[in-house]
Amino acid sequence: MLIGKIKTEVILLLGEDFYEYTQDHIAYTLGFTPGIFNIDTDVLDIIFKNNVVVKVKQHQT
Repeated sequence: MLIGKIKTEVILLLGEDFYEYTQDHIAYTLGFTPGIFNIDTDVLDIIFKNNVVVKVKQHQT
């Protein structure tokens, strides 16, 4: 869904509340996965090349 979009399109879709690691790597905090002992938040990493999304991955911090 995000692959091929430019950075401004991603920000319009997902909002401006993101962390910018570099100009080519931003991340959105998604919240917590339900679970009794889960203390790690889920994060959506978005990688750009020439201002176009080339990779999207989700992980826990």
